[in-house]
Amino acid sequence: MARLKHVFIMTVIGLVSLAGIALAVVFAGIMAVLAAIGVGLMALTAIFTRKPIRVVINRDKQAKKDDGVLEARKNGSTWEVY
Repeated sequence: MARLKHVFIMTVIGLVSLAGIALAVVFAGIMAVLAAIGVGLMALTAIFTRKPIRVVINRDKQAKKDDGVLEARKNGSTWEVY
């Protein structure tokens, strides 16, 4: 009788463990789907709300260097090239 009780308890423990693993896999799958949806929505938002970069070239303030390199400074959201 003790042997049957032990087999039954171990079987129940194994089934509960398998149910826990199955629940964890389902939860991980749901989280992966939600993450993919979130990344897709962020990508769509980034595409539709992007603003073109503004570059102002101030050639009057400073002459261009001999090597052709211009200096750039960021003024707020605008890059100013000198």
